[in-house]
Amino acid sequence: MKLRAKDSLHISAVGPDAIRPGQEFSLNDGDAKSLIARGLAEEVAEKAEGPLSNKKEGASPSTKTKKAE
Repeated sequence: MKLRAKDSLHISAVGPDAIRPGQEFSLNDGDAKSLIARGLAEEVAEKAEGPLSNKKEGASPSTKTKKAE
């Protein structure tokens, strides 16, 4: 689960350095929920990386049918 620290934290599973307030980090769900319940962190919503499309810009679809004349 992705979290954002509300206070300075030191979690050895995340790394050897302290986590600063506002810093984002990942942690397993059980430990993450514990930090959230204690008010030490908040969950960060995953951001979409953009529209999902396999179309190339400006290209017409190859499955387009032509009208019979």
